[in-house]
Amino acid sequence: MNDSPSTDGQPARPTRDCRPRLLGVVVAVVFVLYTLMLGWSAYRHSPIADEPAYLASGVSHWKHGHFELCKVSPPLVRLVAAIPVVLAGAELDQDAVPLHSRHRMEHLAGREFAKANSERAFWLFTLGRWACLPFAWLGAWICFSWGKQLYGAGAGLASLILWCFSPSVLAHAQMLNADVGVTALSLATCYLFWRWSRAPQLPLALAAGATLGLALLAKTNAIVLPPVIVLASLIHGYAQPQRQVVLRLRHLALAFLVSLYVINWGYGFAGSFTRLGDFRFFSKTFVGDASPGSQFRLNGPIWDSIPVPLPAPMVEGMDLQKVDFENSRGRIRTYLSGQWYDHSWWWYYLYVVAVKVPIGTWVLVITGSAIWAMGRTPGRLEVGCFVVLPAVALFLPACLQTGFGAGIRYVMPAFPFVFLLAGSVFCMRASKVWLGVGAAALVLGPIASLRTYPHSLCYFNVLAGGPNHGHFHLIDSNMEWGQNLLYVDEWVKSHADESPKVAQWSFYPIEDYGVEFTEPTIEEDKPIPPGTYLISVNYLRGNPDMRRMPLRRFLELVPDERIAYTTYVYHIPER
Repeated sequence: MNDSPSTDGQPARPTRDCRPRLLGVVVAVVFVLYTLMLGWSAYRHSPIADEPAYLASGVSHWKHGHFELCKVSPPLVRLVAAIPVVLAGAELDQDAVPLHSRHRMEHLAGREFAKANSERAFWLFTLGRWACLPFAWLGAWICFSWGKQLYGAGAGLASLILWCFSPSVLAHAQMLNADVGVTALSLATCYLFWRWSRAPQLPLALAAGATLGLALLAKTNAIVLPPVIVLASLIHGYAQPQRQVVLRLRHLALAFLVSLYVINWGYGFAGSFTRLGDFRFFSKTFVGDASPGSQFRLNGPIWDSIPVPLPAPMVEGMDLQKVDFENSRGRIRTYLSGQWYDHSWWWYYLYVVAVKVPIGTWVLVITGSAIWAMGRTPGRLEVGCFVVLPAVALFLPACLQTGFGAGIRYVMPAFPFVFLLAGSVFCMRASKVWLGVGAAALVLGPIASLRTYPHSLCYFNVLAGGPNHGHFHLIDSNMEWGQNLLYVDEWVKSHADESPKVAQWSFYPIEDYGVEFTEPTIEEDKPIPPGTYLISVNYLRGNPDMRRMPLRRFLELVPDERIAYTTYVYHIPER
């Protein structure tokens, strides 16, 4: 309430400050628009490479109560995604999928799921995607709430907008993979520990520990959080007038015990506290120079008898994931700037974010980081402990995995923390110059993102040439991941008179979904026959493992049309 003076010297009647109400309306509008965008994208896009395996595994978890499928990733997100799918009566022939195998059987289960449900599978994937929207909402709300508490309402709104209109968040939040789930839960974990560190109370510590357990149940890259939280809490707590070191350590120990309980509960306590000596590992990280299938590298009577306080499928999954990351045989290829490699580099993900993040967002991030580094915003230490440190910790491990380079989703858990830093540009103490720069950048970022929507996975910023030139820089999960099958199918049906020949990339056979295309027959040493051709950019760029190398010849031609940025249309005339 504000009291403004009247012209006759008497106090005027109090007037209500409309700014909080206006802020609430703006936040509600952003949330509604964000939800509608995600819901529509989830409906319009076909299953991407990993989704059939994830959804089939989630259905198997619920129906058969085991976690043998998809051990490489924890089960929380796919369990959530599978709830409406199981209720809808999805079919899965469990007998066709051998469970006890050293090989990963989840992709076979995904194909069986696609075959069993055929065209109905598209609707089942939509249901699973919609069920995962609460993870995206959680990330949006924490961005707004934490940004507001750190720097004021303007900063909170800016952080919210950056989250909701980030092309990468839009692309992956409408999928049922685990990346946005672990991103949102990691952010929520650090937010709760930040609140606890400011005023240590046991209920808050226990809630933070439970959230940490959920983050680790979403994806194992959250495993960097416990040491980060301990370090951040001790540094921040030591700077407080009442340090309460013993109390803080006791609370942290109880919080981590709660997180361990949540993790084991999420797996139904499957193989919990199995002795270390009973595991057989396959990654060099765990076996060292020993042959695959050996015991832990530090084996011995003492080590072998140690009970591992984690579910056995989770431990085995971390080992399988390390096998992929090590890529010792160069089986997994990395594409960068028109070339294929059998390895990656420490700077690979820096390149990925350089071309995949909007320029407006980069301006805000750089400006906000400079303001924080110069101490122009309040709470410099606590922001460094609970925002900057987690951002670095969640980004750096991906850079250290140089066996292969993958999608931006591997470093996306760092994004919301960076959005909080970017929001500091709108701190109440900021100068008009900072505010002007920030406002312009905040407008440009969403505009650039919306120009590509709903094909947000294909977004590349203007300096990279935009989505039409994105496949020069990166492909696969950064560009085409099988998401545009429905768009291509609609184009083919509307141009049936042209009898188009289609090379549409898909991790699973397209016919499993009830979609049929006529494949092109192109020979390396002969002219391309006349006709209409639709070629996916993954084939244009010619992954050697795909054995479709003749299709690279189309890269020398100018396409007549582009379908959803990922499928190029060529009309080859009669000679």
